[in-house]
Amino acid sequence: MDSFIDFLVRSLNKLRLLGCENALVRKTNIFNENKLLTTCPFIELLISNYNAKDITFGDFQLFDKIVKVNNYYVFAISSYSYLGCRRDDTEIIEFDYESYNILYEVASDDQAFLKTLLILEELYTFRCQDKLDLFDKKANKKYIDKCAEIAGGDRYRKFYQCVIGM
Repeated sequence: MDSFIDFLVRSLNKLRLLGCENALVRKTNIFNENKLLTTCPFIELLISNYNAKDITFGDFQLFDKIVKVNNYYVFAISSYSYLGCRRDDTEIIEFDYESYNILYEVASDDQAFLKTLLILEELYTFRCQDKLDLFDKKANKKYIDKCAEIAGGDRYRKFYQCVIGM
């Protein structure tokens, strides 16, 4: 598990530096993967061992720790919703933070979700560098398709359509 997180952070840092963002820094208090507490262990390791609150995508920002909210483990927030997983399931979902109604299914599990973050970070970096236009429908569709595939299939497409803008 640690090797995947290390690969993810190295890859994110390469893209973040290209996009003029700060690199993710490893925390000094390293969390032991044998003490995982949630159903989203990869996200738990990322958040516990790195300054993950610096990761933003679309309107979302990751927390600096996983929070229990009702029947969910929550790890990110937007202006109107949370991202997390149910305490008894590994699927990542977006839900309204007032009503707790599910808005979108995001990914089959947290590892798939983190892989889509790499794709989203690449897209945002290219947009920041003016290599891709925000309204380039063909490019946006390509990124949506790639994210949906990595996330686990077509049932996750709507979330990425919203985050990418289509």
